[in-house]
Amino acid sequence: MQPKSQTSILQKGSGLKFAYAQIKQAIIEGQIPPNTPVIEREMIERFSISRTPLREAITRLSAENLVVLRPNKSTIVADPVPSGLPAFFEAFKSISQAICYSAARAQMRRKQAHIGDHRAKIEGIENPEYADVLALLGAIGRASRNRYLALEFMRLHENSIRLSYLNDAVESYRDLIWTWGLQVSKLIEDGQDVEARTSAETMSDRAQDLLG
Repeated sequence: MQPKSQTSILQKGSGLKFAYAQIKQAIIEGQIPPNTPVIEREMIERFSISRTPLREAITRLSAENLVVLRPNKSTIVADPVPSGLPAFFEAFKSISQAICYSAARAQMRRKQAHIGDHRAKIEGIENPEYADVLALLGAIGRASRNRYLALEFMRLHENSIRLSYLNDAVESYRDLIWTWGLQVSKLIEDGQDVEARTSAETMSDRAQDLLG
């Protein structure tokens, strides 16, 4: 029996969680392009949400650098690469390498079942969605046991996904990251720190070729 896909980023519900999930997915998938003003009235009508959870969601998205709060001006959707592509991919590579190396080292010191368990649940998915990819990346980040690195790792990968939508490379990039995530999670599970870091370097170079 084929494993079920992970739950989509877009969740049915109400309040802050629903508003945050809807708007974040729309930003990541390029439905709301960079530098687009976030107009309250339009967001309320578009996503059928109320003003209070919308404002709370915008504050949360600002903390994740997905929107920019501007005093006395409209909030806008952030540019995924505000420092330019070369700086973005330099950070993307270095953080991905650090995460994978740290995760494998942590596994060597203290066996952690969750990364292997997560991979076992999802590796049979034939048509992964980006929600599946993000869940896999989240498991890799958590395995590093470094909260700061894990948050930065996810932020960079979310912005790389945004680039894939903006560059019409959605399927090819999703396949790249999915395949790599499954492979590197096995290296991490086995405690192969150097190999995991090298895998992250190779993935980053391929990502830059695809998106840059």
